[in-house]
Formats: sequence, structure tokens, C-alpha cells
Amino acid sequence: MAVNNSTKRKIVSVTITALLVVLAVFANFVSIRMGTRYIIELDFYDKLSAAYEFGGTGAINKKLAEIEASSKWRQELKIAADFHKKLEGLKEPSAYFDKVISEAKNKITLFRFLRIASFVLIFIILILRFLIDAKARKVKKED
Repeated sequence: MAVNNSTKRKIVSVTITALLVVLAVFANFVSIRMGTRYIIELDFYDKLSAAYEFGGTGAINKKLAEIEASSKWRQELKIAADFHKKLEGLKEPSAYFDKVISEAKNKITLFRFLRIASFVLIFIILILRFLIDAKARKVKKED
């Protein structure tokens, strides 16, 4: 079955539009949501790290109780509940905090980069689409 040029253009146009929608959704929703999640995690562990530096394990327990009582972030409350279980098994909380904080910073940077990259790809695709459409109009006028 032969596919004519008009059908090919429609297929390419629909594909490009779908790709733009996926990139826009990723850039505006997924990356923001994931970045926010890791920012909350980073803030939580940073608070606990500071508490540990000043007062040891007792200060961590006090800070955890304070966070559980006053946090407005559901994600932070979940992290606090999970960490509360891990705390007893930690031999070196300072090393654990450094590791988790470093990972969170790296993930925040990754999602920031991916968001920027998706906007750049959207821009490139829009330019390419404009050029392809302009070329198609030029070829159509010549016929």
C-alpha cells in the first residue's frame, strides 16, 4: 500500500505534535513535581543533619517530633515516619545524612537539567516544524 505525501505530512505532523505535548508535560509537571519532592527531602535531611551536629541523636529525636507535629508537607511526614524506623539502625547518622543530602542535590540538578533540555527540544522541534512547513508551502506553490 503506497502512502502519498499528504498522508506522510499528516503522520509527521501528528507525531511532532504528540512529541511536543509529551515534552511540555514532562517539563511543566513531571520535572517540577520530582524536583519538589527532592527539595523537600533535602530540606528534611538538612534539618536533621544540623540537629545532629549540635546535639547528637537526642536532638534528632526532638527535631523529628517537631517536624511530625508541625510539618505541612505530606511528603515530609512520610519521610519522617520512614526515617524514624531507620534511626535505631544507623551507626553513623552523619555519614548517612551526607550521602542522602548529596543524592538529593544530584537529583534536583538532574531534573533541573532535564526540564531545561525539554524546553530546548521543544524550541528546536518548533523551529524544524516551521522550516518543514515553509518548505512544503514552497514546493506546493511551485507545483
